[in-house]
Order: sequence, then C-alpha cells, then structure tokens
Amino acid sequence: MMPMGTRSILLVEDDADIAMLEVRLLQRNGYRVHHCMQGEQALAYIQENRAVDLILMDIDLG
Repeated sequence: MMPMGTRSILLVEDDADIAMLEVRLLQRNGYRVHHCMQGEQALAYIQENRAVDLILMDIDLG
C-alpha cells in the first residue's frame, strides 16, 4: 500500500453520491483526491494545480 499523500487524483463526477463513495475509497487506499462536479471546474483546477497524477472523469457529465 502507498504512503498517504503520494499520489494525487482529480475526480470529475457530477453525481454527489457516487463521488462521495469514490473519494472515500480512493483516500482509504492512500490517494489525495480533489473532486470537481463539472469539466470547467476541473480545467480551472488543473491550470492552478499542475501536480495531478491521474484524472478520473465521468464520461457523461449531464
């Protein structure tokens, strides 16, 4: 298992219940997770925080 905080994930998910579950599971496995509800928010986050190791994005954001 990875030490806490070694990998950063940007989660883009518009369903709050699914996002909450995914965030908990990822954090429990040692990842730092930032959640955005919309693609535009994710783009703004990436522009300000380039240290994201992985982006997990819902294929259909409404």
